[in-house]
Amino acid sequence: AVRMGVPAERIFVETRAVDTITNARYSVEIMKEHGWKSAILVSNPYHLHRGQWLFEANPGIEIQTAACATPENPLYHLVVMTHEVIAWMGYLLENPRQKALAAP
Repeated sequence: AVRMGVPAERIFVETRAVDTITNARYSVEIMKEHGWKSAILVSNPYHLHRGQWLFEANPGIEIQTAACATPENPLYHLVVMTHEVIAWMGYLLENPRQKALAAP
């Protein structure tokens, strides 16, 4: 992002999460601490819809997405697509958006 002209002080990376659900929760907590209502989620193109869906479980939060570059290796794409399908299937068994809510 810095190479594309985004000032380094405007870039925040959440480092505590172990999955997309907790990343949404912890990132929104950071946003609330700063009074921000919107952010740009950068991830691989397969993951963006799921990430945005979880972040926006938090009322008043708007997320724009930006896809990062991905390797050209077909195996990478197969693995990532498979991971996303499994993650969405898991979401059918639980309510992940409830877990993605940041503390008030």
